[in-house]
Amino acid sequence: MEPIVSVIIPVYNVEQYLKRCIDSVIDQTYRNLEIILVDDGSNDGSGEICDNYAQNDSRIKVIHKSNGGLSDARNAGIDRSTGIYIMFVDSDDWINRECVELLIRALQHGKAQISACAYQKTDRFREDSVVDRDIKTYEEMWTIDDAYIHLFLNKEIDNSAWAKLYNRSLFENIRFPVGKLYEDQFVTYKLFHIAQRIIYVRQVLYYYFDRPGSIQNEPFTIRKMDELEAALECVKFVDEVYPHLHEAVICRLVSSCFHMIFAIYDQKKWNREYDILKKIIFDNRKKMVFGKNVNRKVRLGCLCSYLGLGLTRQIYIKSGVRGKISI
Repeated sequence: MEPIVSVIIPVYNVEQYLKRCIDSVIDQTYRNLEIILVDDGSNDGSGEICDNYAQNDSRIKVIHKSNGGLSDARNAGIDRSTGIYIMFVDSDDWINRECVELLIRALQHGKAQISACAYQKTDRFREDSVVDRDIKTYEEMWTIDDAYIHLFLNKEIDNSAWAKLYNRSLFENIRFPVGKLYEDQFVTYKLFHIAQRIIYVRQVLYYYFDRPGSIQNEPFTIRKMDELEAALECVKFVDEVYPHLHEAVICRLVSSCFHMIFAIYDQKKWNREYDILKKIIFDNRKKMVFGKNVNRKVRLGCLCSYLGLGLTRQIYIKSGVRGKISI
């Protein structure tokens, strides 16, 4: 019998998008699923939608709980799950109907602990790619060094929990930090460290919906500095365990600083935070301009920073990046 895959979907006030997400999971070619819908205290019709789906599909389990945030909802799903493998799907996103099948086959074939896939960021309401099974190099086995380089340089994968399939054993002693924004950035590199072997599926199987009300598109608040805390923790960990990857993890740190500082439009209000982020960028920009393990956007951002951060922001806006700037 095929192993159970637990698909955990945290749900909070997304009634406009929720059916699209759930339908994409129900429609998977891989059928042995446990679909866990975690209603995190929604006050719209999301909870009712979850219950209606559970009445029509025995694979669906619904957890109703008081609002505790994305981390708390994911943790509740992990604790309730029984599958050998775990996957996370955000409730405003959706997946290709072959997503689970290709990820589990790749993971098993490569004898890996994590399989990851390409994703597509979109503001369209629904689109899918046709999976091309004739691509000879559609699977790539990564060592931990390979995986960290891709992760820190945001090459093909990023720090998000989604677009990845995990062996549940990885979560034996790991949970998402409750109360933190950018919770994935506190956790993903730790899961990679435990897994050591990661296989990448070079197919777009996950669709990230870039909606106006998402956390990524909210104005700067002090809570956004959680991203800096996560990045600094990651730098400390990598410098202790994988010191040869120092340049790559600094690239991730500088990228996070650009992401936060470009979201600050009232510099006087957030002067202390602005100065902290600016110092990190300026202290590291020379090594990012001339370094080897640096992504193109960070290199360009650091080069432009010599002309001033205000002008650097304008360059990125004029380059066609929509919404809040992300480097």
